[in-house]
Amino acid sequence: MWKDKKIKTWLRKYEVPPLKEDEINIFLKRFNFENNKKYRTTFKEFLYSQIQFIRKKTWVIQFVVVVLWVYLTRNNINGTDKMFNIYPFLSSLAPLLVITGVDEMARIYDGSLCEIEMTTRYPLKVVLLTRMAIMVTADTAVMIIAGRYIQNFTERDLISVMLYILVPFQMACIGMLEIMKYVKGLYLDYACVGYCFILAAFPYIYNLYSESIYHAKYIKYWSFIWIIGIVIIWFQIYGLKVRWEEKET
Repeated sequence: MWKDKKIKTWLRKYEVPPLKEDEINIFLKRFNFENNKKYRTTFKEFLYSQIQFIRKKTWVIQFVVVVLWVYLTRNNINGTDKMFNIYPFLSSLAPLLVITGVDEMARIYDGSLCEIEMTTRYPLKVVLLTRMAIMVTADTAVMIIAGRYIQNFTERDLISVMLYILVPFQMACIGMLEIMKYVKGLYLDYACVGYCFILAAFPYIYNLYSESIYHAKYIKYWSFIWIIGIVIIWFQIYGLKVRWEEKET
């Protein structure tokens, strides 16, 4: 109590030195919002920074996976349409691509301090969703190019080939978003990698015990699953956005 009174007495006796008008004007000019407005990060700069934050190793691994996948697929075709061998191989591309990007999602989901510091103007939900959008856009572009190339060596149309690639990609994304609800840290990587490997192996396992799901008569079911997948992913992303908003409040 005595110390508190003593501190208050010292504070009352303290005299603030007089402010010079020139110094006030310099201070206001230096920190004026309008003058500093041009230094604020634009969304374009923010987007570019997010692309830079994705490690080169991730892009290199994805490139190697796609090149190796196209090479093996092309060698297996040998000028013929081997439905029971080639189309399951097509479906295995998407889960492999998702595996290479899982670590990037885990890093930002756990909150990398460097990335948060560099993007404080935008909430974490924007950082996470932007990173997802970049990875999905890049992966989709790669799969379309690869699918268009492989389609030249098969008897199926481009839509069918793309469905065989994109539907497993949707399933991989849906599974990863669902796993992210319950698992974090290093275990998130393990869980997503395990799920994607199971997804990649599913077409081969299914063909051992039942009629191939790659018959032309089943293409309508592939289309239906693709549409349903889009709806599910939309709700998952919306739910993720809501959860982050709850954390920020």
